[in-house]
Amino acid sequence: MLNREISKTPAVPYLSKTVVTLLTELCFGRAAKPQPSDLIFVYGTPYFIEQTALTIQALLETNISKRVIITGGIVPHGECINTQKSEAQLVYEKLPHYFDDVQYHLEQQSTNTLANVTEALKIFDFQKKEHLCFVFPSHGAMRGYLTLRKFLPHAIIYQYPYDAHYPGEAHPLTIDNWHKTPDGQKRIWGEFLRIKQYGQRGDIAFDEVKQLIQNIDKLLIN
Repeated sequence: MLNREISKTPAVPYLSKTVVTLLTELCFGRAAKPQPSDLIFVYGTPYFIEQTALTIQALLETNISKRVIITGGIVPHGECINTQKSEAQLVYEKLPHYFDDVQYHLEQQSTNTLANVTEALKIFDFQKKEHLCFVFPSHGAMRGYLTLRKFLPHAIIYQYPYDAHYPGEAHPLTIDNWHKTPDGQKRIWGEFLRIKQYGQRGDIAFDEVKQLIQNIDKLLIN
């Protein structure tokens, strides 16, 4: 088993109302109206298999695309469900079988968001596609967007996030309630740390949020 580079539930500093507003703007995705797309890109998830499958199904029922890439290998992190099947396979098995004309590509090697994209590109080169949509939990959707934007600088990218319901927690994590619980604050603070570190390392398209990160850092220092 591998430890996460950045914990999903790190220690959180005091978050003022202004910082809460900025973190919400930074981390959360907003659902787009379904638009015709060359591809539906699905990020891997160890927790939200059914939610992911239901989101894909809803998109396919709008007939926006005939091609789906589902990513995710067997994640080695200790807090994840132990399984002999990849995340991609588990999601695929939850999908209904009446979409006969849809082409599915399963990427089953990746264990993180960046690898979801880079490994998927080895299976199907979508870098020249003009319209793309992706599926990701809402509280991490900006990170998902920025990762795709790194590799598709000119594409139109639509977000189709869902509110993640973590096992054992009473309610889904939403744009409105995340700051009201310690667990919610930890998860969003972890997203901030990931976007900041991955951006500084060059893993994501950082320029779009660099100023926002700096503004949050300044408020925390003051």
